[in-house]
Amino acid sequence: MILGVGVVLALALGVIAMTSGATPMIAAAGFLSLLMLGAPGFFFASFAPGMALADTFMISAGVSLPGVRAFYIISAFAAALLMLGGVVAVLRARAAPASA
Repeated sequence: MILGVGVVLALALGVIAMTSGATPMIAAAGFLSLLMLGAPGFFFASFAPGMALADTFMISAGVSLPGVRAFYIISAFAAALLMLGGVVAVLRARAAPASA
């Protein structure tokens, strides 16, 4: 159920971005934020069941699903792109002429 929240938030963000006429930079920042927050959401959703299995059966609690590493890499890449987008926005604001 925790992981379904991301899908609902992405749909809601898409509808809001389309209906409000948000700039592409704002829409991209919103979706990159959702991608970035996917890794902590997955960690919180999988930590308790993994620890329960580890404590019960005396096994390692690490997640060994095939796509988890790629998911964490995508989340880290989204965080880097989000920071790069912030730098670009600041540089564009400084380079723009002041309006009276």
